[in-house]
Amino acid sequence: MAEAPPVTGATFTPVALKADKSYRLTLSRSARQGGGALIRRLPLDVTEELPLTLRAGEAVTVPLSIPKAGALDAVAEDGRRLMLAPPGGAPAERLEVAADTHSVTFSNPAAVPVRAFVRLEQPKAEAPPPLPPLSAEVLARRPAFPLLEAGKPRFLDLAALQSATFTVQVERPALYRVETTGLLETRGTLRTQVLPRLDSAAGNGTGRNFLMQTYLREGRYQLTVAPQGATTGHLGVSLAASPLRDGGRLSAGNVARASLQAGEALQYEIELAEAGRYWLRVMTLAGTPAIRLEDAEGWPLTTPGQRGDLEWDLAAGRYRVVILPQPLPARVVSLLEPVAEPPVLAGHGPHPLPLDGSASHRWEEPAKGGERSGDLWTFALPAPADLGFGLSEFMEADLERGDGQALATFNFLRPYAGRLEAGEYRLRVRTVRPNNRVDYTIRSSITQLTEGRGVRVSVPAVIPLSIGRERMVEISSYGDQDVRAVLRDAAGRVIGRSDDRPDDWNFNIAARLAPGFYTLAVEPVGQAKAETRVTLDAQAEIEGAPLAASEDRTVAGGAVHILPLALGDGEALLVAQARSTDSAGLDLERKSADGGWRSVGSASGRRALLALPLGRGAKESYRLRVWSMDRGAAPIALAMRSVTAAEGSERALANGVSLTAIPGLEPAISAAEIRLDRPGLFRFDQPPSGLRWATAPDRQTLRSGGEVAMAGGARLWLLDEGGTGHKVTARRIVPDARVPLALSLEEGETAVWPLEGKVTAPLLFLAESRVGQPGVAIGGRDAFDDARTGGFSDGSAVAVLADEAGLKDAMVRLWRAESGGGALPLLLRQISFAERISGRLDWGLADGQVPANRARDLTLPPGRKRLDLTLAPRFAAALMENGRVARVVWSGDRGQAVSVDSAADRLLLLNAGAEAGLYALGLSQAGEGEDALKPGGLLSRWLPGAGTLRLELEGRGKGLVAQVSGQVESVRLIQKNGEVRTGARLAVEDDGVLEVRHRPGLLALWLDGAGEEAWPAAAGAVAAPQVPGTVALSGAEVSWRFDTAAPGLLHLRGSEPVMAGLRRPGAGPQVAASPQGAALHVFMPEGATVLALRPLHGGPLAGSARLARSEPVPLGEGLGPRLRLAPGDARLFVFDLAKAGPVGIGIKGSSDSARATLLDGRGAVLAEGSVAMRDLAAGRYFLVVENRGDAAPVDVQPALVGVTRPDTGPPEDVKRAYWALVATEEESSKP
Repeated sequence: MAEAPPVTGATFTPVALKADKSYRLTLSRSARQGGGALIRRLPLDVTEELPLTLRAGEAVTVPLSIPKAGALDAVAEDGRRLMLAPPGGAPAERLEVAADTHSVTFSNPAAVPVRAFVRLEQPKAEAPPPLPPLSAEVLARRPAFPLLEAGKPRFLDLAALQSATFTVQVERPALYRVETTGLLETRGTLRTQVLPRLDSAAGNGTGRNFLMQTYLREGRYQLTVAPQGATTGHLGVSLAASPLRDGGRLSAGNVARASLQAGEALQYEIELAEAGRYWLRVMTLAGTPAIRLEDAEGWPLTTPGQRGDLEWDLAAGRYRVVILPQPLPARVVSLLEPVAEPPVLAGHGPHPLPLDGSASHRWEEPAKGGERSGDLWTFALPAPADLGFGLSEFMEADLERGDGQALATFNFLRPYAGRLEAGEYRLRVRTVRPNNRVDYTIRSSITQLTEGRGVRVSVPAVIPLSIGRERMVEISSYGDQDVRAVLRDAAGRVIGRSDDRPDDWNFNIAARLAPGFYTLAVEPVGQAKAETRVTLDAQAEIEGAPLAASEDRTVAGGAVHILPLALGDGEALLVAQARSTDSAGLDLERKSADGGWRSVGSASGRRALLALPLGRGAKESYRLRVWSMDRGAAPIALAMRSVTAAEGSERALANGVSLTAIPGLEPAISAAEIRLDRPGLFRFDQPPSGLRWATAPDRQTLRSGGEVAMAGGARLWLLDEGGTGHKVTARRIVPDARVPLALSLEEGETAVWPLEGKVTAPLLFLAESRVGQPGVAIGGRDAFDDARTGGFSDGSAVAVLADEAGLKDAMVRLWRAESGGGALPLLLRQISFAERISGRLDWGLADGQVPANRARDLTLPPGRKRLDLTLAPRFAAALMENGRVARVVWSGDRGQAVSVDSAADRLLLLNAGAEAGLYALGLSQAGEGEDALKPGGLLSRWLPGAGTLRLELEGRGKGLVAQVSGQVESVRLIQKNGEVRTGARLAVEDDGVLEVRHRPGLLALWLDGAGEEAWPAAAGAVAAPQVPGTVALSGAEVSWRFDTAAPGLLHLRGSEPVMAGLRRPGAGPQVAASPQGAALHVFMPEGATVLALRPLHGGPLAGSARLARSEPVPLGEGLGPRLRLAPGDARLFVFDLAKAGPVGIGIKGSSDSARATLLDGRGAVLAEGSVAMRDLAAGRYFLVVENRGDAAPVDVQPALVGVTRPDTGPPEDVKRAYWALVATEEESSKP
């Protein structure tokens, strides 16, 4: 017996609905297919086909509205016909009906259900008679409009409300620009013989003129021009073919980029190997431009005015897309990609599990006696990451490694959250108890962005990243809004920046990253908010054959090619050029002493260029990385040249030197090497736009930009990528105190040059930048080895040369003090202080004034001392020891109150401001080492007023971290190696000076490691005392280990100020100060938690600590239980989130003194405040609600929003009926 066809619809009996009532229709859902409902008013209008479903042998009578007489029939999907009958009439397959309302009975004589369509066929209307031909007399009366042709503009005068019409003659198909010129506000309308309005525009061109840019085939058109408003007068009308640039091939799945001039069009060739549905998106920052999609023969597939955002079913073959011209210069980003069909899942798997998304399937019980091992879902992690999994109702799952090792079991009531290492994993999903044919959903979330994934974010945002193995990666954005990004490592160091990639407004950071965790800060440009998609990709790396010094080679796109360089032994200028239809990336690396590779320069673009002066070192230590930044397959043509550039003298450079062309490079590139009389600063006179320069071999590739070259050696290499025949002129300059010198530092660049000209001491160099932190030093070479001798403020730095003796052979050093990428523009001032006022200070207080551009030299009493300096803006205070500048305090633009310990014997005050400035000094004796912070050390200070505290920091070693707690506003670390860092938790790699800007109150500072050895160390902890209980405190510190079986909140109270250190399972140490006495509420996750206490005063621990524990209170959607909190008290709450999504936390209280802190299962803080909203992964979370210690008792109720999603399913009675039906079907199917 043949199987009955599936029933794909159902017809229900008529229902009376009232207009003033609302109704709900409940439909069943399926994981395999969607569904819908069609509701029509009776009698049914049969103007269009009507679906009708009948069971076997069923008959139904339907009232129909027949608009015109015709024949009525009902045809099934398989071609069979239903029987139709009028009231009291015989059934037939076809029924003639008149225009009226009829009741027709439809019947299904077959033994199987049928789905049919009711149709009304009407007789075809007779063709109208042909129109009579027009006579010659009538044709002669047609208006003869002036002819407008390409390249032949027309000029005329128009009055208000007047218009003019032209016949537009197009000789060849092309993109054309139709516009008016003049001062009038105009409108234009273009039509064909059959289309009254092909295109129109008004006031959108130059000034208030109209501009139409459209594709026209050969033939005749009509253009009507009219002034708008009250404008009248003279104007011009022109027709011109738009320039059309060939952008090459647009490959499916790859982004194409181009920069267009105003009025320029762009075309891409498309070749599709497979038929399917494709999405084409073309973007500019100004919006979505108009496009034209053509087939291989040039016929349009889109209507005029089609915007560049469409889905289209395309057959395999060749196509062309034309991006129509823009009125202004624009960058155009284009993407063609196939529209992926959702995967069809069958059986128990294995199925791929998407991360940070959801997947649905239907659980089917195994055959009787079979093992319920579950549906198998698989996923892979290229790097460690924090994941969460949630399940729909009545489901459970086992999480396993790829080799089958069990890791965790979770269910729909208790989701999974935890960190997984890189590797293969799988989930086994099944119902909690046997239940057949259950549709279910798995929801997954991942915190870190890993290789091969992308995430759509609203910016500004900080995105965690995880790298599993060392390799070259690309972190990029894709969207229609301008964004930029900064990449930082786990210690907070900036290791990459990017704003606009070539021909695009999106960022792209290409870097070789070591395994570990990173953060990417993304922010909008020119607006408060934006949306974009951020991806982390890595291309395959291919080790190529060595590349000779003068060799041409072509490599394929789609991979990173690593090419060792085979270079000679002599000095030379190394030039590498890459050309491609896609943007290519070049990175030149040099092998360091430790065996690692360090980048000495990079470049990108369709014509990327790198040049490096080579010394006499080992040339086998260089290699070149080459890749396609667009990830396309277009070949990349490489040209490597090692040349001896033509030499010239400094005198010749002052008169203009011609650069010599490098053979074999296209486009032409020329170079020269200048022998300088001595190092110094040189200003270029109208340099070519493609000029690059460098002053030292083997250090950094030739850089571009800037009008001043900072030559620290006796040679200057010049390169012009703009062709040949250009002369380059540059002259030696000396900085002038009256005019700041505009300079620019490239990424990783340090500029050094000798001090020149007639200068006197004291001498101050001031470097200022609006976009970063510069560093400057002056003196002998020994001054360059210790950046702590300089002074720093936000965006500025100073260096001081105190005495005439230091002027001989003095050098100036300029660098970027904060780690990061990109150029650093800055202004440099050289200020000499002609007059010096001498004096002497004794212990106590002193006040004074320093005139503008003057210095005050004060002798200090011997011994170690504490100086409390209150300085006006733009003051430099140089602390002198034995004739040398030991430290400099720079007050910046706001002035400062600074406390610093020193053994200085002189204090030199320099006023670099434009007006006289006041100062105040407090001088007192200080003990040895009171201002020093050593590894493992803790320093606390009670400070009665706001100001800045400067401390010496001994940071030699690896893995050290400086932390500050208490009344802190900002922290700056100035390391000896010249690097400046800011933040409350700072990685320390060298000795340094810590500047802490603070409010009145207690400050606690400590320097420790970041690993297992850091305080509080788990190894030194002892078993915790009984909880609840009271324990006496004594000794230098106590360290307790709490072994917790379930999460809870530990309450510790004491009367003495303490420093508390906390180490939770799997997390780093956390340290905080309690200056008013211990009042701690510590979240204890499951596992071993270490809590340690140290005294904040100079003596040992004293007093006692009272310990108690409170259990988490369950929370659900809405308001939680109402509690009363004493001052400084806290309570813990817990909730489970079954599905990832936004969750809001809040507090309803009798006052605003309470604060909530949202924690994950390991105790990491996710949100704080009285109200907060966060996107959370599925999992278990905790909420700590705490009342301020200085507040009154408060009544609080925690609040949650988003934990339970609104119910969109059917009512409970419908659910029960459905489950009863399923149970009946399963029972009847048993043998």
